[in-house]
Amino acid sequence: EKASSNKIRKVAIAKGMVPLRKNALAKVLRGETSLEEFARVTGGL
Repeated sequence: EKASSNKIRKVAIAKGMVPLRKNALAKVLRGETSLEEFARVTGGL
């Protein structure tokens, strides 16, 4: 059985995966990276 990408994402998050945008935004808020780098890596604001 093939799982949809949405289901795989939900299971991964439930098991502790932190989505890229959420992780990158946390780094911006902690001063570890810039908002510009966040936008570049995640594809925008």
